[in-house]
Amino acid sequence: MFYVEVHLDKAGKLVDVKVAHHGENPVSCPELIQHLRDKHFDEFSKHLKGLVNLYKLPGDNKLKTKMYLALQSLELDLTKMMHMFRIATNANTVETILHGSVGLLTARSGGHLVSLQCYVSPNDIFEEGTGAQLNFTDVNSVSVSVTVEGTTSVYKLPIAPLITGSHPVDNKGTPSFSSVTNSNCVDLPACFFLKMNCLMPFSALYIKKMGSSTGIPVFETAPTLSPLYDLIIKSQLHEDGGASPPALAQTMRFYAVSIRHHWGFCL
Repeated sequence: MFYVEVHLDKAGKLVDVKVAHHGENPVSCPELIQHLRDKHFDEFSKHLKGLVNLYKLPGDNKLKTKMYLALQSLELDLTKMMHMFRIATNANTVETILHGSVGLLTARSGGHLVSLQCYVSPNDIFEEGTGAQLNFTDVNSVSVSVTVEGTTSVYKLPIAPLITGSHPVDNKGTPSFSSVTNSNCVDLPACFFLKMNCLMPFSALYIKKMGSSTGIPVFETAPTLSPLYDLIIKSQLHEDGGASPPALAQTMRFYAVSIRHHWGFCL
């Protein structure tokens, strides 16, 4: 389904690293080139693992190819949506993350999936004390990865981009989509997935709302629910290397500090 070419010169020096997916011409991958030049073999291996995982799909090679085409079509549409928003609103990077229709997109490279950066906290946007806006490279943002995975149910997925034209229909960058037909979509035992790149609590109500909006259950089996304060404590203890929540966790106080206000709340 894919292969990786490593090009060396006669002296054994690295020249190029190319990745080719099924039916595509090999394309140079700067990240893989840099990892090998820097002898970061663990990172190189992670890319190879990501490429293998991309094709851990049900069915034969023909079916897997259709699923890859579906993912590729979605990636092209998402990229177009981001650019349309930025052109229509003249948004900078942080505005694209916070207000863009899909956030800030980083294209798939090697074994790394497409990433959508969709949130950055106000405390990470402005420099403490001065209030000056930080460069994007200085901020910590929340992101999700976009992929396709096999499912027990069959869904209609696009095998061609669905956005028509290159101009939005309004001043918010909203694109125009073509109708879903048998010529641009096929029924596949797979679905698109947004994967969180870090643990994050979601309310049960919001999970239900996502399922209602898409008509697709968020989980095939219902997850175990926990109170918010338990999730906050477990998350913080994990970051600090702790093992388990302390006794009487319900009486703990949680404080958040903002740029202009200091406030706290107790659960």
